[in-house]
Amino acid sequence: MGGGPPVAPLPHHPDAGCLHDGGAGEPHPLVVFAGIDLFDGTKPRWATDAEEHLLGLIQSGRGNPAFLWNRLGNVYLRGGRVDLAACAFERSISLDAAQFESLGSLGYTLEISGEWVQASRLYLRAIAAARSYRHLDHSALRELLAEFMQKVANLHMRYPDEVPFIPSQADYEAVGLPWAKDGGEWTYTEHRLDLDDVSPLFAGGRPIARTGP
Repeated sequence: MGGGPPVAPLPHHPDAGCLHDGGAGEPHPLVVFAGIDLFDGTKPRWATDAEEHLLGLIQSGRGNPAFLWNRLGNVYLRGGRVDLAACAFERSISLDAAQFESLGSLGYTLEISGEWVQASRLYLRAIAAARSYRHLDHSALRELLAEFMQKVANLHMRYPDEVPFIPSQADYEAVGLPWAKDGGEWTYTEHRLDLDDVSPLFAGGRPIARTGP
């Protein structure tokens, strides 16, 4: 497909093991001083040091392997190695089908590669997996979830016949979660949606459209 929608970068979270601006005030248009903060407090000097540190953790068997592969993918993505990042996110998802961040980030790598419909499928699975994710604080989870929903909404408007607006039962099954939790049912009503801020769709981190026991 040609000429897709503009791609917005994923939001940055300090605990996501990503690069941060280390300068004061507005950065120089050509040079940005940055550092690397990893989730465990490690501050490697170079991206290769971050890679070695995370690979060492993975090989040691300590910690959650799917989470560690996600953090390694973040390092690659921020370093411009989209190919390596995608491989790391795929490995993360193979270990945990409900790895919320890896699902969304793999979707992002597909989106920037022009694979719009395939990207939407990963975003929808990330939305489905959000309720079980425990590796981000509430505000960071809400921000990423709103970002993925906005991306799906944009893609749905462009490809309405190929990109659904909400996760399907198959999306929930793909991440190992029930379609209707605790015997409840899903109902959908008309809602005026501001694509610049989809967070009102959520209250307390839960979809307001859900009803049931």
